[in-house]
Amino acid sequence: MSEYIDSDGLKQFYEDLEIEPGTIMALILAWKFRCTEIGKISKTEFIKGFCFYEIDTIKKLKFKINQFERELYSERSFKQLYNYVFEYAKQDKLEKTLSIHSAFTFWKQLLGNRFILLNDWVRFIKKPENSEQVVSFELWSMLYDFAGSVTLKLKGYDKNVKWPPLILEFIEWFKEGKDMDADEIDENYDSSDSEDIEADETNENIEEKTENNEQNENENENEVELEELIINNSEVEVVENADELD
Repeated sequence: MSEYIDSDGLKQFYEDLEIEPGTIMALILAWKFRCTEIGKISKTEFIKGFCFYEIDTIKKLKFKINQFERELYSERSFKQLYNYVFEYAKQDKLEKTLSIHSAFTFWKQLLGNRFILLNDWVRFIKKPENSEQVVSFELWSMLYDFAGSVTLKLKGYDKNVKWPPLILEFIEWFKEGKDMDADEIDENYDSSDSEDIEADETNENIEEKTENNEQNENENENEVELEELIINNSEVEVVENADELD
């Protein structure tokens, strides 16, 4: 009878869907159901999500989530998910910025296989002098562009772009030998925070993944655009039906 699925209910929901909390699959579900608060799904979001995608069983939702995941082969769709997370992750929706700690958590989830220097970026933002930093939407969005262009040796990014100050500081820090030694790492960084980041991939593997993603994007582009067209044509009618249910 609650207006929200609480933490226990959400845990059971994820178990039924066979997805892990705190993973990109959970973020995909929140994105597609247009959830606004971390760790919650409101009754309205739940009903409208099921109506919008014409779902009435867990089995159908599991199948649909797999479709949602395939959409992310499209760079456009992944960027939509990435930008959605910025608002979703804010504890105070009136704030215009995201705490560096929250941003760090979601960068690991979203950019783990897309930012070859993610380990270095994590070490940089966890330096004591950066602990009070906040993340604007500009920084959030442009880090995605930077991550997609930079190589293992900090090459490839457009030097003519007006990058946000924190990214420019990271570039300087990296060029100066990352300004750290083993003692500093032990004292200031928690290695467990980044142990799941795949930072040891070679540049060749990253390029190979990019080529494969481009092929998959071409194969799935038409399917995604067709599904979006169908959804857009029926959205008004379905949402009205969901409001009536509510």
